[in-house]
Amino acid sequence: MEHKSWAPAAEERPLTGRETELALLRAGLDATAAGQGRCLVLTGPFGLGKRRLLEATAREAAARGINAAGTRVAELAPRTALGPLFAALSDGPLPVIDPREAEELAALPAQPAGWGRLITHLGTLITRRAARSGLLLTIDGTQWADPLTLAALTDLVHRLADAPVLWLLAHTDVPRERSAREAFTRFAEEAAHVIPLAPLDGPATRQLAGQLLGGTPDPAADQLLATTAGNPFLLTKLIRLLHTEGRIHTENGTTRIRGRELPEGCAQAIAPLWHGLSQKTYDVLRTGSLLGDAFSLRHAAALADTTTMALAAAAQEAVDAGLLADTGPLLAFRAPLVRQALYTTLLGPVRQALHAEVARTYRAEGRRGTEVTTHAVLGSDTENTEPAAHLLQPQTPAPDPAPAARDTARRLLRRLRAYEPVAATPVTTAVHLLTETGDAPQAAALAREALAQARWETPTGARAARELAVLTLHTGHAADLAGHLERALREAAPQRSLRAQVYALQALCAALRPGGRQEADRTARCALQLGAVLGDRTVVALADAALSLTARDTGDLACSAHRAHEAVTAHTHHDSTEDGTGELLRLWLASALTSYGHPLEAADVLREVHDRPGRPGPAPALHLVKAQQEWACGRLTQAAHQAQLGLQAAAGTGTSPLEGALSALLSLIATLRDDPGEAAGVLVRVTPAETGPPGLLGSLAAFAGAVHLDAQGHSGAAVAHLRHLYDTPAEHLPFLTADPLVLPHLVRMARRAGADRQAAEMTAAAQQLARRNPGVPAVTGAALHAQGLQTGDPAALGRAVRVLRGSSHPLALASALEDAGAAALRAGRQRDAAARLTEAQRIYMTSGAVQGRNRIQRRLGSPPAPGTTPGTTPGTVKTAAVRGPGEPPRPPDGPAPQQTEAGGPGEGWSNLTPSELRVVRLVADGLTNRQVASRLSLSTHTIDSHLRHSFAKLGISRRVELARHVLANTPSGRTPSRIAK
Repeated sequence: MEHKSWAPAAEERPLTGRETELALLRAGLDATAAGQGRCLVLTGPFGLGKRRLLEATAREAAARGINAAGTRVAELAPRTALGPLFAALSDGPLPVIDPREAEELAALPAQPAGWGRLITHLGTLITRRAARSGLLLTIDGTQWADPLTLAALTDLVHRLADAPVLWLLAHTDVPRERSAREAFTRFAEEAAHVIPLAPLDGPATRQLAGQLLGGTPDPAADQLLATTAGNPFLLTKLIRLLHTEGRIHTENGTTRIRGRELPEGCAQAIAPLWHGLSQKTYDVLRTGSLLGDAFSLRHAAALADTTTMALAAAAQEAVDAGLLADTGPLLAFRAPLVRQALYTTLLGPVRQALHAEVARTYRAEGRRGTEVTTHAVLGSDTENTEPAAHLLQPQTPAPDPAPAARDTARRLLRRLRAYEPVAATPVTTAVHLLTETGDAPQAAALAREALAQARWETPTGARAARELAVLTLHTGHAADLAGHLERALREAAPQRSLRAQVYALQALCAALRPGGRQEADRTARCALQLGAVLGDRTVVALADAALSLTARDTGDLACSAHRAHEAVTAHTHHDSTEDGTGELLRLWLASALTSYGHPLEAADVLREVHDRPGRPGPAPALHLVKAQQEWACGRLTQAAHQAQLGLQAAAGTGTSPLEGALSALLSLIATLRDDPGEAAGVLVRVTPAETGPPGLLGSLAAFAGAVHLDAQGHSGAAVAHLRHLYDTPAEHLPFLTADPLVLPHLVRMARRAGADRQAAEMTAAAQQLARRNPGVPAVTGAALHAQGLQTGDPAALGRAVRVLRGSSHPLALASALEDAGAAALRAGRQRDAAARLTEAQRIYMTSGAVQGRNRIQRRLGSPPAPGTTPGTTPGTVKTAAVRGPGEPPRPPDGPAPQQTEAGGPGEGWSNLTPSELRVVRLVADGLTNRQVASRLSLSTHTIDSHLRHSFAKLGISRRVELARHVLANTPSGRTPSRIAK
């Protein structure tokens, strides 16, 4: 690759786009050579190249043998009368006057008839000097010249009209007092030929950019350079800053600029453009920068809490300075770069507050669409988005159709990028607000469009692109990331830190893609190694998350949970700011913990996601994992509520994998509630494509359909519906280990359908997973349950019950209890059967699983059979007949006594909250308060609080007593296993 310096020296560069002006200046030199006097004035806004034209003319005059002298008038120079004129005449190798003589001449205007004597004397001296070879006299900055200088120039130009003298002046349009403006206007009208300078046109701008860059800019570079609006000063400064940041790359004559954001220090570098403006004019410009490239003075006045008339003079001053253009109803920035630079000078909280005010003003005026949305998003407080959502709520009563949504999203993204060229936060905030206000299609289109435009060419751009990639993962569109990440890897190739981030995201995408486990494992380990070398804990966290998913693909729940925990820990310790990565990692950790048999710990993790300040939660994915956790805890009503919320959040966003999974979960809940009509209605939302592919979400959708068929008595059709799962269980391990109800029910359906081979396959798969996950009650219990169903072994079912009591999964326990009770009935053990069936029935009733309750009632006989009491619910078992050994009688309609996890009474233990249970289990496992705090990513103060409350509820005061309670309430005296390392 060929790299070139940012620009040749100024004197080596030809003047570009100034052919007309150069021709007029050469004509002036021709007139001088012919013995004629002339005065030319170059006028225009700052930065258009007036000084370079003066310098070029002076060089050409020297080449022609014409003497040249000149001066530059500074804004802050002392305003001495005739100072600029005398400075020009004192310059050069052959000055017209010397400094001592200038002091004497400066006193003449104060004397009687002194002005005429001064002009006569200067005219004589200049004529004498010009007679030798002609004379070029230049003054740069006549906008700062005093009135006497302009008056003297007027008289001298007329007096020397027949002398070979060329006066060449440069005048920049800047605000001056009225007398100064009038003095220059009289001079220009009476004595000078004005040559106005305009910005360079498109081809000239491109040509100059090519000279400065050392290559032809590509289209993307053209777009950035066009923001200078043909101002050579802006163009030169921008390219210099870009080169300083190493963002200019030339290869084979074509130049590419990395990133779209402004370089650091841009506003300071171009500040000479607004030097000399009044404070009020500067404020108008900054306020206008927030309103957009074109704005109404009325809105600027409203933001400034003043009247339009009070800002009229300031607006005129900005127009006179060439910074704004009068377009009729609006004022427009001549150069978008100036607006963007001025916008960055506003403090962040000021920008946010003003954007919110603009959104309210526009909304009150009845404006709609992307204009209001842009300011509402940029003015949104991420800790409280309700005001912004309220502004947008009435705008979109019905979501746009998909094509219209895409067009609207593109317009919105263009507006957002006018303020934040690369940042992802405005996009993620807009996606959240649009989803919240019912415009999910536009939200989804905006996320996709932003990702398509994201670039990994600079660290700033890469951070934004990573945040957008995480947003895409939140919505379940990992497949959409593949092409983006391939391009990202090409863009990030020269920078190891960016390449490591891309590797980590590629590993996640591969892990979420069916059949991508090996690629994910290989890429994740590469990213993990590179992240460790670079000290990038975010890369390490993402790589650990990918390895957690690959471990789940192999059915290793302990490793999956451990890796997910490591990912959350690495990210938490690395970065206190939140870009969505931490939320995603916590969701995966909660899902892993739920599958691992720790739904209470998962609830705490989900609470952290829900309550984390500063950013909205990833609604569809969050609700899916919360529904999974509620299901595992046996709370079907809460699980259905979360699934419904997830569907509402995902509606119309195109997040089909998540929508399918949420619908499938609702169908399963409806089936357990004995509502086949609702189950069938929900399944309509699951498209056929979602019932086939391997992986957790696809298998869940297929399983829900099969369970519905089985509940309707179509077991053969149910098994056929799951043919891919029965034939290749190794491809569906994430689903088979996701819930301890799955494998036993697969065996049960296969046996009902007479599919003995499939039943045996599922039983073998369950046993293999149990061997792979020793000490995980959910997996071990599911394997024993499947074995008992397959072999009809009551002992295996009994062991399944004992193991599942420690799994924190009530519905799995109830299912095992029901099957064990049925086996006991077949063996003639009536009392044992009644106890187990009654306990299962109680769990079903508590969970809302009406189907299971009704099924047990039918087993026990309904209407009331022997052992029931008239007046109780039909099908329930009489208290005296079903109470366990040592259990006291209770009133017929009274509630069952509360039970501990071991099945015995334990009021204090049952009153512990999930968070308190999580803490006391770890303390009983031997961890200190500090270690528990580190493990749970909580403060030691919170751990102390949980322990105090637990001690009070249990009526104890020592850790030893706490350990005894944990042992007494855990099967076989085991404390829950730690997450395997």
